[in-house]
This record gives sequence, C-alpha cells and structure tokens, in this order.
Amino acid sequence: MLVPHPFHRLLALALIVTSVAGCATLNSGDEDSGTYPQRNSGEDGRFTIGTGNKRLMYGYPVPYSTSHFVANVDGKFASNSPRFPHDVEYLTGTLYTKGAEASAQTKISFDFNDVHITQRLIPVDKDFKDVPVGGWGQYYRIEYELTNTADATRSVGLALLIDTMIDDNDACQMDADGRRVADQTAFEHGNIPGEVLVYRVPGSTSDLAAVLVTQKGKAVKPDALYAGRWPYLHSVTWDVSLASGSYTDSGLLLKWDLKPLAPGEKRVVATHYGLPRPGKLSMLTNAEGFQTHQTNVYFDLGKADLNDAGKQAIDALLATASPAGVFVEVYTDARGNEALNNALSKRRAETVTAYLKSRSVPAAIIIPKSYGEAYADQSEEARKLGKQEDRRASIVIYSR
Repeated sequence: MLVPHPFHRLLALALIVTSVAGCATLNSGDEDSGTYPQRNSGEDGRFTIGTGNKRLMYGYPVPYSTSHFVANVDGKFASNSPRFPHDVEYLTGTLYTKGAEASAQTKISFDFNDVHITQRLIPVDKDFKDVPVGGWGQYYRIEYELTNTADATRSVGLALLIDTMIDDNDACQMDADGRRVADQTAFEHGNIPGEVLVYRVPGSTSDLAAVLVTQKGKAVKPDALYAGRWPYLHSVTWDVSLASGSYTDSGLLLKWDLKPLAPGEKRVVATHYGLPRPGKLSMLTNAEGFQTHQTNVYFDLGKADLNDAGKQAIDALLATASPAGVFVEVYTDARGNEALNNALSKRRAETVTAYLKSRSVPAAIIIPKSYGEAYADQSEEARKLGKQEDRRASIVIYSR
C-alpha cells in the first residue's frame, strides 16, 4: 500500500445490461441473474478515466484512483475512500462490468444508514445518449441512485470529487462557461456552470482536454461546484471553505445538498465527464492481472534531495519487476507552514521522478502526487520538530 490505508483499490465493475430500442441500459437487480462475471466483493468502486493511453483523471492508464464520493445521511457520513477519519464509514461492495472491450458500463452498490447507494458509470455519445454495450462513449455519465430503505424519512445528499489530471499535467487550468477560473472558486446558490473545461495546455482544446458537463442529458445540476486545490478538496467531508488564491494540483468537487426522502423514495444525481471533441473513452477496472511492489524513501528535514539509502531503495524496487506504471506519493512533516510544505512536497516528487527517469523508467508511466503535510502528525511537538516518518515518498510499481 502507498500509505497505511488500502488506497489503491479501484473500480472493477460489472452490470447486467438489457436492450431497449437497441441501446443498452442499466437496471437495478440485473446483476443477480449470474449472466455476467461477478468480481471480488470488498471493492470500493473508485474509478479513473482516460482516452487511448492518455489520462483525463489521475491514475489512468494504471488502475489507481484518487477520486471518490461522500454520502451524507442525516448528518452521518460514508465514503468509498478509506482515507477519511474513523467517523466517516468506509464503504465496499461487489463490482460488475459489461462491455470492457470498449467503454465499459459499470455498477456497484453500497448500503449505509438505511440508504441503498448505487454508483453507475455509463458511456454516452456526443448527444448524451447511452451507447450500446461494446460501443465507445465521448463522455461518461457518473450517476448515483440513492434509495431510502428505512421506515422513516431520511435526509440524503452526496458529494463527488474528481481528481483532474490531463496527460502529464496535474495542475490543470480550467474555464467555467468560457471564463478562466484562475483562483480557487466556489460556484453556489444556483450559479453553477454548465460546462467546465479542464486543460492540459491552458485555453487549448486542440490539445488534450477534458470537460465536465453538469446540465445536459440525464445530468442533475449540483447545488454547489468547487474548483481548486486537490490537496484540500480530497480531505473535505461535507462543508467546504476555500482559501483565496490560485491552485496548483487541481480538482473538482460537486455537491448535491441534503434532501428528505420518504420511505422507499429514490433520488438520482449525476454529471458527465469526458472529451470536448469526438473521441473514445476508457475506464479502468480493478487491477486484475497486476501485481504491486512498494517501498518508502525518507528525506532530511527541509530537503528534497534523495540520499544514498533512498536511491538504493528505489534501485531494489525496480529490480523486482518491470513496471507498467509507477505511482510516487510524496509527503512532508508538519514543521513550517502549509504553503512551504506543499512546495517542498512537489520538489521531492520531482526529485524522485527524475531519479526514476535516470533508471530508464519512461516518463509516461510515472504518476506523481504531492500531499504536503496533509497526513503528517499535527501534534504540537511534531509541528516544532518534525517527524522523520512523515518526510517520505511512497513508491508503488504496478507490473503484469
């Protein structure tokens, strides 16, 4: 594992698809027929999306995801990310998939606090219509069906985090309805953009780019949308308080506010994420057929240089397998301020990436992520002195 949490579980999904007017649809309960292969239970349904061998979300083209949802039921919280504190329940379920040879159609269900949650990822075409099984989509509809199974009314809401990364750019500039989002921005109180473009090269859709579409097809307009720093947004349980200023490592957080559901009542929320131009989307499933090998390297206080022990650890890791993908997750201790630690974490990621390249690891399969002090010991003593174990890079190789 990259950190002391089972963070690199990913979406391996399957669902049963029936044909309506020649187009595949996803129906609740379909997976019970046994027609489609059931994947391991205990998966959490996180996913990553790309096109060809290029990523549109962090992780692709290796099955590893830093995107997730948070469900709010009567002020209690659950997520399919294991990285939250203990007061947020970690959800797992059984995963199904159909049409994985093209744009897969996927499904996973969870139960929390008398609410049944079904996540579906459905490829759609340029007109936001579902594509047949085995077809290619230009967008994915990311959909959540929330059903109250209790005998009493439940208030139910959902937040969805998308960790934007376009090819090699993890600090994507964005435009909302044609206007540049230069700083961290909260879109609230009905002021929700219909389209957010996410750029590899700022302003260029002729280069690779992604787009979030919030109000077309079967999308349900969120009550709030936040564009800003992924290191902050990924830690949000529900309430959001964006700091002023620009963002680097970028992310999008959508939130559908609490809504009362009577017994047996359903609520569906959804958005679209994909390509602004015609293309073929892929969504990676669970790391079936992959093996993982991991090591940690440690840094001196305030330094970004790799010491000899760190280089030897990386060399030993590379000797274990030929990598199909390498994830580099980098942390600092809590000494100093957050901005300096974010910058230090980024420099450490660059150092490790450069060393991997010097060992003939292709740049295209190295995927860095800088966390700063987000997971450091925040005690008074640790903030004064720092802790060696917090000053680390966790390096994981995915291999066939």
